[in-house]
Amino acid sequence: MKTYAGKDKHSDHVHASAKHTKSADQNKQGVVFRTPVKQPVAARPEPTPTKPNMKPVSSNKPTTKPVVKAPAFPLGPNGDYHEAANPRFKPGVKQFQQKLKDRGWDIKADGFFGDKTTQVVRAFQKEKRLGMDGRVGPLTWKAIFTAPLH
Repeated sequence: MKTYAGKDKHSDHVHASAKHTKSADQNKQGVVFRTPVKQPVAARPEPTPTKPNMKPVSSNKPTTKPVVKAPAFPLGPNGDYHEAANPRFKPGVKQFQQKLKDRGWDIKADGFFGDKTTQVVRAFQKEKRLGMDGRVGPLTWKAIFTAPLH
């Protein structure tokens, strides 16, 4: 078996070749089986910062994003908020309106689900590739609080 002789030594995959020979490692179809030997990988040095007191641009350490959780959906798994003929004040509506406003949407957080709220919810659903029905159910609710900003 040949060892890799290129510039960029690596060991995250295996190169294999087969040739027809008669040996004890050979099966009936003539394929030779050999276990590859894993070569140790030299540790890569940390990049040096370009300015004092700056962190390196890349690191071997895994990065994690802060976990953002949505508050529990107030209406249960089958409920939704939607525009009604006679809208009433609802605290849950005010809560998601305020979150949309905090995230840059042009909406008044008044607790009433009217035409403007329907328009903003539809635009939000379109941007986040959700079903565009203008209703705030469990999926839209969660996305309002957790979806990445554009």
